[in-house]
Amino acid sequence: MGFTSGSLAPNASTGQLQLRLSKSDWSALTELDDHSYRPSAPGYATNARITVYVDGIRVAGTEP
Repeated sequence: MGFTSGSLAPNASTGQLQLRLSKSDWSALTELDDHSYRPSAPGYATNARITVYVDGIRVAGTEP
């Protein structure tokens, strides 16, 4: 994700951002081999299987 213009002051907030991921032909995604896939999770849920890095250092989640 990126932005082409504008600015955000330090400690400011963008508000809620909503993103959508899709294939170019809008066909279904197969997530069975996705390490973070949790089909039984109810909507938005905490997921320790999503790995987060800051400056190359893992700060959250587990490796696949």
